[in-house]
Formats: sequence, C-alpha cells, structure tokens
Amino acid sequence: MILNEILENSVKHPNKNALTMKMGYRVHKFSYAQVYELAYKTALFLQSEGIKKGDKIIICAPNSPYWIILFWACQLIGAIVVPVNVQNTEEQIRKIIKQTEAKIIFKYIFFKANLENIKEFNIEYLENYIKNFNPEDFKPVEINEEDLVQILYTSGTTGDPKGVMLSHKNIGSNLEVLIKLIKGDLDGDRALSILPLSHIFEQVGGFLVAYSQGVEIVYAHSHGAIAELMQQYQITKMGVVPEFLHIFMSRLENSIDSSKLKFILKPLIALSSKINNKKISRILLYPVLKKMGKLDTFACGGAYLDPNLEKKWNNLGITILQGYGLTETSPVVSMNTFEETRLGSCGKVLENVQVKISEDKEILVKGPNVFKGYYKNEEKTKEVFTEDGWFKTGDLGEFDSDGFLYVRGRKKYMILSSGGQNVYPEDIETELNKNYAIEDSCVVGLDKPNGQVEIHASLLLKPGTKIKVEDIIQEANSHLASYQKITGWSVWPDLDFPRTVTRKVKKNDVIEWLKSNRPSEQTVTEKQDKLILILAKIAGLNPNKITNYTKIVNDLNFDSLMRVELVIWIEQELGTTIAESDIQPDTTVEELEKIIKSKKNSNIKEKLKQWPRSILARFVRAIIQPIIFFAAKIFIKLDVRGLENLKNLELPAIFMPNHTSYLDGLIVEMAIPRKIRNKTSFAGARDVLYEEFWYLTWLFEFLFNTFPLQRGDQANIKMGLEFVGNMLDNNYSVVLFPEGRMSRSGELQSLKGGAGLLAVEMAVPIVPVLIIGANDILPYVKVIPRKLRGKVTVIFGKPLTFDKSEPYEDASRKIHDAIKALQKF
Repeated sequence: MILNEILENSVKHPNKNALTMKMGYRVHKFSYAQVYELAYKTALFLQSEGIKKGDKIIICAPNSPYWIILFWACQLIGAIVVPVNVQNTEEQIRKIIKQTEAKIIFKYIFFKANLENIKEFNIEYLENYIKNFNPEDFKPVEINEEDLVQILYTSGTTGDPKGVMLSHKNIGSNLEVLIKLIKGDLDGDRALSILPLSHIFEQVGGFLVAYSQGVEIVYAHSHGAIAELMQQYQITKMGVVPEFLHIFMSRLENSIDSSKLKFILKPLIALSSKINNKKISRILLYPVLKKMGKLDTFACGGAYLDPNLEKKWNNLGITILQGYGLTETSPVVSMNTFEETRLGSCGKVLENVQVKISEDKEILVKGPNVFKGYYKNEEKTKEVFTEDGWFKTGDLGEFDSDGFLYVRGRKKYMILSSGGQNVYPEDIETELNKNYAIEDSCVVGLDKPNGQVEIHASLLLKPGTKIKVEDIIQEANSHLASYQKITGWSVWPDLDFPRTVTRKVKKNDVIEWLKSNRPSEQTVTEKQDKLILILAKIAGLNPNKITNYTKIVNDLNFDSLMRVELVIWIEQELGTTIAESDIQPDTTVEELEKIIKSKKNSNIKEKLKQWPRSILARFVRAIIQPIIFFAAKIFIKLDVRGLENLKNLELPAIFMPNHTSYLDGLIVEMAIPRKIRNKTSFAGARDVLYEEFWYLTWLFEFLFNTFPLQRGDQANIKMGLEFVGNMLDNNYSVVLFPEGRMSRSGELQSLKGGAGLLAVEMAVPIVPVLIIGANDILPYVKVIPRKLRGKVTVIFGKPLTFDKSEPYEDASRKIHDAIKALQKF
C-alpha cells in the first residue's frame, strides 16, 4: 500500500470536514477537497525550494492541519518526513539535522534556535508560502512501497534517540489490517487528537486510519480545552495514553464526589459494574457522560495500562481498545477489538504479524510492519534483530490459552529478586497507584553494596497529601507477594517524573537521580509547594530560589507569554482558572496563592451570550431597527460613501471606524448595507457599556448584538479576543473602534496595539471607516445633543488584508493610515 492512495481516495467525500482546529482566536476548518488542493500546492512549493525525492524535511511543530498538509505534500514528491517532538532540545535537533542532512525545517513560530545549514519556515505561514501555486502544474513523482515515508527519532527511555526508518510498506501493511478490523464502521464519528503527530501511534491511529475513513479530526489547541472540545464537537473516538485516562478519571471522580447527585451516581456506577452491559451503563450514567460529548471509545497504547483503571472506564460504558506496539513496528503488533477484548491484555496479534516469546520471555516480532532499520546505524540495527530475523522488542510478555498477549514490562527494568524470582515493576506500581494520595509511582531495582537488589519505589504525591509515606508503603506491601515487597522508597521532588512523548516514565533518568541524590528515608521532607514548582519550571530556576515574597513579573522576569503559560499550568495542575490580568508586575507568590484560593470555587468561564443571535431576537430586531433608524434620521442627515468597496466584500469582516461620539455605533449600523447588517455584531467597551452603564447592557445586546471587549494595557483582553473570534466563526461581522477610547478633539487618535493583532490573527478583511460630523451633534462626554439636526458622513474604505507574518505594529499603522486617508474624500 502506498500512503498516497489515502489522499487520492479522499476526493470521494470532498465537502466533508477533514481537519478542524482553533488556531489563535479562530476555528479553522479544512474540507477533504481543501486539504487535497493545499497538499498539491505545498508539494509545488517544496519543489520550488529545490526539494526532490529522497530529501529530508524536518517538522518541529505542534499538531495542526498544516502539519497534515505538509505530511501529504512530502508523500506526493517522495520527500522523507523527519518529525521532531517540540520538547526536543536545540542540541538534539542539531544532531538530527546533521545526521539526516535535512534541507528544510518547518517549525512553529515560538521555536527559537540558531540552526545552521538549513532553511527555516514557520508552519503557521504555510498558506502564505503556497498561495501563488497552481495544483494543476504538479507532475506526479513515482513512489513505490519500499520508499521511505519518514525517519522517526524515538524519544526512548534511555540513550540517544535513534532514527527509525519506516516505508510505505511498513505503515501501509499495518493500516490495511487496522482498517479491516474496524470494518469501515466509523461513519458519523468525529475524532479528537491530543497526542503529538511526531509519534507513530497518533500518526497511524489518530490520523491515517481516521483520514482513510472520511472521519473529521479535531485537533486540541490546548490540553485545558479537551473537555470543552469533547462536548462542543460531540467527539466519539480518541487515541490516548494511560496517563490521560488516569488523570481524566481522577477529575471525573472528584467532580462526582463534589456533586449534589453523588448519592445517586455512586450507586449507579456500582450497579453498572455488576450489570456489565455498556448500552445500559451509558443510559444509567448519562449525567456523567454528557460532559464528554458522545465519546464511546478510547484507543489506548504507548505505556502500561492498569486493569483497574480500564475497568473503571468500562463501568461508565466506554470501551478501551488497548493495543501493543512500538515505533519500530509501525506501530501495532496486537490489539483488542470491539468483537474480541480481554481486560488487562493487549489483544490478539494482527493477522499479518508474527509474534513469539523467547526463552527469557522477550516478545519477538516479524512481519511487513517491522522497520527497515535505524538510519545510519547498522550496529544498533543488528543488535535488535536475532540471527533468523526476529525483531527484539525489549518487552517481556506472554500469551494466554486464547491467544491474548499480556505485556509484563521492559526486559531491562525487570527486577531479579534476591530469591531469584522475576519482579515486574508494573505490578507493584499498579498496587501503589490504588492509594488516593499517589499521583503516580515509579518502581526500579537498585543494586546494594552487599550484592542484593533493593526494590525501590519513587512516589509522586498529590498536592496537600498528609498521609505518612510509610503507611502507603506498608499498605501496598500487605497486598504484594513476599518477593515483590518494596524495600526502599523516596518522594519525587519535582512536579512530575521525566517522561517520553507518550508519557512513559523515563526510568533511566529516575535511576540516575536516585543514584546521585539518594535520600535516606529519614531525611525525606514534605513535597514542595506545587505553585512554586510550576513557577520554577517555567522560569527555569531552582525551586529553592523562589519564596512567598518573590514577585512573579519583576523578579522572575515573566513576560506575557510566560504569564499565559503560567495560567495554563495553574488550570491544569491546580484546577483553577485565573486571568493573565490577575498577575500584575508586583504580584508575589503569596498573593497569587490567595488569588487562586479565592477563585477556587468561582471558576465559571465567561461565555459569549447566545440569546442576542437567537431566531426570536433577530426577528424582533429586524422589526425594531428600521423604526429606530427612521427616528434617528430626524436628527441625523446621513451621507454614506464608499459602498462600492463593500459590493464584493468577503464576509465576515471587521469594520474599524474612528470614534468621536456616543452616536457612532448607531451611525455605523445605519450606514452598513442591510445584507451585511443582519449578521453584524458590535464590540462594546467592558468598562463603559458593561460596567458603568450596566443597566443598559441588555438593551444594546438586543438592538445591536453587542458583546464585551476589554481595553487597557493591564486588562485581560484574551476573553474579548475570544469573543471576536467566536463571532467571526459564526459568520457575524464585527464592528469595533480601534482607537480604544473616544476622541476628545474629534481628531483621529493612534490605534491600540490590539487593532493590529486582530487584523493579523482573525484572518478576515478589515474595512477602514471614517465618521465625520457625529461629534458636532453629540460630542465627547455629552448626553444632550449640541444641535437638533446635523449632517454625518460615513465613508467605507477599501478592505485591507494581512498576511499571518505581518507585524502587529505595521498592521495597526496601515489601518490608521487607511482611515486617515478617507478624510480626503
């Protein structure tokens, strides 16, 4: 199978949404036809940059539709993709560039590094790069099954990353079986992608399988938005790793415990576990499940899954399809299916894959899915194959009598006890993680000077844990066999264990830390404050250098981006939503803790009101507005010019008028043609319309479809920008005054920086508008007209468009100049 076949077959459903993602403040949707066209245009762009078959292209960027488009473009011309995780260091990326001799890197805009001998492009600007290419000019390149699709550098848990070479045959053979197993039964499904596309699990399961079946893939723009996206898009399928299932289940259980319905929900969950019927479970537990859209299935892989956790999800009526595989096996070796599944197992081996268990219980694999070798590393390649061609996975496993595979852990981390028994760390970790105080655990074997092996448990405790660690160990040991008992322990000092891209704990890093910083049980202190650990992580400082009196902005040098990152971390780790504006230059750690505490129980995110755009509101507005306009014309003689500039205006758009009078909003609404006016909204200053004149808010929302927009340098403008994006996503044009405040003199003021940001990020036409004469009727800070009737002129300028790469300051200046130029008319 050639992967390009999937792209070519996608034209069978050209108008279906293929890829959806909120990028910046807008939701971008790409149909299958659009992806097809953009892929061909990108292929031509790559060729124009001198890229030919066999050349390497690095992608170092988070998930996005552009990532997918670029991937397809590379397949069209036979270029080899080298996906790089965004968490890789600059040094690691330099090594990959040097080894692969890559000619181009597509990076995300915030990636800053001094790379040499490689062309750099920002993936966010992809559409700008390709806009002048015609897909019809593309000349097909011959591709065969043995050609490489990509070189995937495994993050691994040990050593330097190795470049895994995967061909069309490798990945295609896996895809053919997976597609056959799901039997094309994905019609009406919508998938949410949260794992990195730089990993083969997400590529195959989350992207290629879904794409081949015409499924819409929604990419999460942030981990904090996952629950909201699940509900908004009524997600049915997700690919996840066990840690996600653990965190999500913990949050669900906490929400149930704090719910007024807990006395009903808990017995229902208990009943569901006894009934063991997923359809009935979904009916019984609808109050819980409705918050997760229409989710019915998690495909899970990448690390060990606790059977107890799997059972909890099954009790909710949600299927967990656990599988097993590696990057080197493209990736799936075995998996549970809807028809055949067994709790705790990794399912049965795929039909075109062979698996056998060696004498020392290592899983060995053969098949067309097994990789071609490590790039430029014949020695490592030889090491992982037996003499008769079996790939040595490094994992321990066994089959039951029905052919279900059970993976017991990594061979190298198996602990050989003093009595000669095999001890699997995963079994002990499962027992430890049952404790309410444990966030996660990592069990390793440590050699003692006397030649014995210590079974050591490093514990990641939940915030505010008051239980004695000795009690946790004692409780776990009471449920373990004598040869499994924990003989040493420590409390992990950081926010989390070091992890791979699929969230596996990097046990080698843990072992190294334990060897160099080995704490005695008597000297382990209480876990450091979690907020300080978060701050230290973002600032790149030792937590001991941060005190309660440290000023977050002034002392830690937190810029605006670091503040946004801090807000996200606080939401994810502490379960509290705060605004960037809560973090002022003089805000100390102690003050931030108080802010978080005060908002702990008031975390209702403000939502854009929907009623002003309801059918009823729009109907009544259509009747009342003409009456208001008729009355206004008694006082206002309106002269509208530049309407020709609106004839072919691509909607929605943003109208940016100057601001000299309280009448400006009404005047612009009167001047805009009815066809556009019917789907127009107004941004109202929060501090004026929504605070000072709060009692009139409902009236303006009803008459003019207004919404709040913050202003001021220290204001939390993010919410207002979200509202603008939401309006545009729903095809409503937006009118906003870019000066930020009314002009006292009537002269055009300088524009706020947000005007340029909106112009660039919202990706819609900007219509400059000049209002002349309104201040003669009702000047600044006056509520009584200066004269009973006056002439007002409204001039619409030519729409402006801006590239994504345009600096915000330049965009603001161009808008200002365009409004000013209208004074000549």
